[in-house]
Amino acid sequence: MSGGIVEGICLRRTAYGEHDAVVTWFCDELGKRSAMVRGVTRPTSQHLAACQLFVQARLLFSAGKRLPVLTQSEVLESHYGLRADLLRTACATYAVELLDRAVEEAEPLDGAYDLLRSTLGHLVAAAEPEPALLSYELRLVTLLGYQPVLDRCARCGDLIRETRAWFVPPVGGLVHWNEAAPSEPAVAVDPRAVKALRRLIDPQTYGLDLRLAHLPAELAGPLRAAVRAFTQEHLETNPKSLRFLEQVLHDTDAAD
Repeated sequence: MSGGIVEGICLRRTAYGEHDAVVTWFCDELGKRSAMVRGVTRPTSQHLAACQLFVQARLLFSAGKRLPVLTQSEVLESHYGLRADLLRTACATYAVELLDRAVEEAEPLDGAYDLLRSTLGHLVAAAEPEPALLSYELRLVTLLGYQPVLDRCARCGDLIRETRAWFVPPVGGLVHWNEAAPSEPAVAVDPRAVKALRRLIDPQTYGLDLRLAHLPAELAGPLRAAVRAFTQEHLETNPKSLRFLEQVLHDTDAAD
């Protein structure tokens, strides 16, 4: 692959030999792209910074034998704040791995680059990073064609107001309280959780500033369970970083 300059966010880096690496970015115009980066582990490498996880950079590739080769790079945003806080690191690591696992190489996904870029920025700036991550998950599955049904019953089609309900991932979203089958996996959500889900999936419409959003302790469990169950049900992936994230969240909750 060769062409013009693109922007990309580093998702993954895998060592290749002593000093080289295969680096994967999610790019604004190209989708997920992997390329060979020569000498990137050397301290003097001009590409060292652009090949760090979470870094947003301008990139130029040239054609290679098996993979494109990175020839030019310029860091646009390091997102350094993600590395200074364990919870932010865990959230961001899960976010990039989820996208990496959800999309195929060289298949652009409209809106995904801007979603990832804005989410990493929110994870740096937010007083509480978790609302931004939950919003990211809901919006990513929507971009991938699996938008959860949150305005009406996914089973009967009737409207659901901000009342208690079940969130049933295999059915596709909210289900009336009296319509969930006893045998199906479901998460009980109260009126505040229903309200939160609707705002997290469409923060712009509801005027929700994810940098200022607060996740009450009593809502954290149901929202995490609902969003993670839906993500795993429809993306059919279980990122390794999820276990790390869950442990960090557990430790954070215990400390509060």
